[in-house]
Amino acid sequence: RLRLGYLKTEIATSSECLDIKPQKNGFCLKTTGEDVFAERVIFAAGGKAGKQYGTDGTAFSLLQKLGVKITGLYPAIVQLKTDTDYIKGLKNLKEKASVSAYDGDKFLKSFYGDVLFTDYGVSGNAAFYLSSYLVGAKDPQISISFTGMEQTELADFLKEKIASLPYVAADDVLSGVINKQIGKAIVKRSGVKIADERSMERIARVAKDFRLKVAGTLGFDYAQVTRGGVAAEELGGGFELKKMPGVYVAGEATDVDGDCGGYNLQWAFSSALTAAESINND
Repeated sequence: RLRLGYLKTEIATSSECLDIKPQKNGFCLKTTGEDVFAERVIFAAGGKAGKQYGTDGTAFSLLQKLGVKITGLYPAIVQLKTDTDYIKGLKNLKEKASVSAYDGDKFLKSFYGDVLFTDYGVSGNAAFYLSSYLVGAKDPQISISFTGMEQTELADFLKEKIASLPYVAADDVLSGVINKQIGKAIVKRSGVKIADERSMERIARVAKDFRLKVAGTLGFDYAQVTRGGVAAEELGGGFELKKMPGVYVAGEATDVDGDCGGYNLQWAFSSALTAAESINND
C-alpha cells in the first residue's frame, strides 16, 4: 500500500472491465466507470474458483474477443464425490493413507496424506491433490491403501493372528492394524464372513486396494484453484500474448495449476513479477 502511494498509482475499485480495445500505442479499457487508456495491460483476473472474490471465469471473454485460446476450465484442489456404499459409517473419520488415482486400470498419480470420509465421498489433502489428475478421466477411480505393509506381508500377519487367536471374529481381524471402523468397512467390502486363510488374503487385498468410483467433485464453489485458462502456446516471453503484444497474462488466468502446498500462490507471484519486469525492461 505504501509503495503504491509512493508511486502515485491510481486504483479504481468497483469498476469492472468490459472490453479491451487495441488502439494506436496502447489500449482502451472500457469499464463500468471511466474508460482507461493504457500502454500495457496485465490480465490477472484469476480463474473460475472462488467466485465469492469475483473470480467466476467471465473475465476470460475479454481475451476471447481478442482471439486468444482459452482451454477448458475445471475445479482443482477440491473434494471428490465418490460411491458411498462402502464408506457409510465412516463420516468425519480421518486417516493417513496412500491414495492413487486411476482411469479404469490406468494408473495416474499417487499421494500419501489425509483421507477424510464424508457423506458425499472423500476430502482431505489426498483428495485435493489428486482431483486435478482425474480431470478428463473416462472411468475415474481412487484406490486407498490403508497400511504400509505389503499385501502378502499383511495376509501372512492376519493368518498368524487367526491361528493364535481363533476366537477373533472375521470383522475384527484388522483391529490393532487399521482403525477399527475402517477395518470393519474393509472386511465388509471383501465379503468375508469366516476367518480362514483364504479369507485373510481377500481382506489383505482390499486393505491395499480399497477402490471407490469417482462421480465428480464439489465444483468451483469449493475448489481452491482452476485447472485451465490461457493456453501456453498463446504466451511468449514475459507472458506477453503473441497475438496481442502489449497484453500480458499472469497467475491463475494461465493454464497452469500446481499441487497443494503454496505452489499456486508462488506461480501467481512469480508470473506477475516476470510480466512486470518484462514491461519495465521494454
